[in-house]
Amino acid sequence: MSQQFPLQTFLYGLIITFLVSACGSTAPPSANPVFGLDEQANLHYIPDPNGNILPDFSYSGYKQSEQPIPHIEVALEITPIQGDNTSHIQNAIDYLATLPIQSNGFRGALLLKKGTYPVAGQLIIRQSGIVMRGEGQNSEETLIVATGKDRRSLILSKGNLQITKHRKQKLVGSYIPVGSKSVKVSDIGDFAIGQNVMLHRPATAKWISDIGMDKIPKRSDGRAIKQWQPKSFSLNYERKIIDIQGNELFLDIPLVQMMEEKYGGGFIFPITTLGRIAHIGIENLALKSEYEKRPEQSDEEHSWIAIELADTEHAWVSNVTGYHFAHSLVAVKRGSRFVTVRDSIFLDPVSQIRGGRRYSYLLEGAQALFLRCYARNGRHDFITSSRVAGPSAFVYSAAEKTHSDIGPHHRWATGILYDNIKGGDINIQDRGNYGSGHGWVGAQQVLWNTKSSGRTSVQSPPTGINWSIGHIGKRWQGRFKRPQGVWISQDQHVTPDSLFVQQLRERIGDEMAAKVLAKANQ
Repeated sequence: MSQQFPLQTFLYGLIITFLVSACGSTAPPSANPVFGLDEQANLHYIPDPNGNILPDFSYSGYKQSEQPIPHIEVALEITPIQGDNTSHIQNAIDYLATLPIQSNGFRGALLLKKGTYPVAGQLIIRQSGIVMRGEGQNSEETLIVATGKDRRSLILSKGNLQITKHRKQKLVGSYIPVGSKSVKVSDIGDFAIGQNVMLHRPATAKWISDIGMDKIPKRSDGRAIKQWQPKSFSLNYERKIIDIQGNELFLDIPLVQMMEEKYGGGFIFPITTLGRIAHIGIENLALKSEYEKRPEQSDEEHSWIAIELADTEHAWVSNVTGYHFAHSLVAVKRGSRFVTVRDSIFLDPVSQIRGGRRYSYLLEGAQALFLRCYARNGRHDFITSSRVAGPSAFVYSAAEKTHSDIGPHHRWATGILYDNIKGGDINIQDRGNYGSGHGWVGAQQVLWNTKSSGRTSVQSPPTGINWSIGHIGKRWQGRFKRPQGVWISQDQHVTPDSLFVQQLRERIGDEMAAKVLAKANQ
């Protein structure tokens, strides 16, 4: 397979799919419908008996996917030099950091002209408003090569997030369902429109017991298992107040986790955030890790992550191809939010094929969108870590030659969409004693028009809901006998073709949605 094949052929196929999405077939009637289409072909959500509805995932991505990724003018351009280019590129990044931030939030773009840039160290972006751009994502265009033997991230966008929490209030109501756009408090004196807040769902011993995560079975190999503890499994969701009516606070992003009084209810408190960097772009580049050419290709003493985004918001990675990194092409770490990763390719990672490796597109942060991405020879290609706070979405993406499953990986990620994802096994289940006790991987997870060449399990944990809608592939009950999720239209895709695209169109309009979803920067 030529290195251009995945982008030119696979992404072309996705574009064609998107263009003809209106021609998709309507799902057959379901015994437990969760959505319908009205006379204007807009989604109509059907709540369950507790009032829970499908989450709205369209808030994921750069600027909540309300604005297209912009084209930023070049402020500085460089060409490769002989030998190590670490200081050469880092000095250019640091120069951009001295430029003033413009009204659009950016300082300017650094253009790396066509050529090969060997880098023995790490390239770090520490200030807001910087774009790194190459002249193309094929290896013959702009290529940065991670040399050396240390397990580093090649490009690191690094803020220093500090969150100050103010007076906490308990939410009013015995059950606040998924999809709620507002919450009630007894005293609104601490709150104001435009204020950032944290929604907090405490973990209680009763909740952990009811979902069976205090009884994870031992491993046969004797490896230690960590039973879930209340102090480690509280859930936190950043939001902003957009309106106040009486004692009701309206939020910019709906809830993806129900709040139940019998499990401690929910809380809200104003927060002040400092230290995140914002308006970061990395685009039109090829990145490669050197490695020892062993027959088994198991060398691990080389660069692990191509691009790591830490404590970074309103950022993007676009049109990037990565080769041979042991772990990830892009890792969106905790503290990062509102990130778009699009039109990117991760090929043939080099590592042992076992735990903690080959996580092609890794999400630990919040409100991220992975759009039209491809992976080959990964393990967990589209993956979330523990307690990931949604909504986030993987859309129109595929993995080939997979070595393990796609889906949430462990410990209760919430509000994640897998939309038109193609690959091998795709699972949402209780993983039990895998790892150190992965247990229930997540809740309020949706498979939408996915396709598996392997097998697929979608289970629903007690106190949560997972949905499989329009999935094509072999259905599997799961590793353990657990309650099944909501299965609708097995082996037949549904209309609309993409839940994310439909939700975005309805929220911001067709014209702006087309700009947001476009491949080229606007």
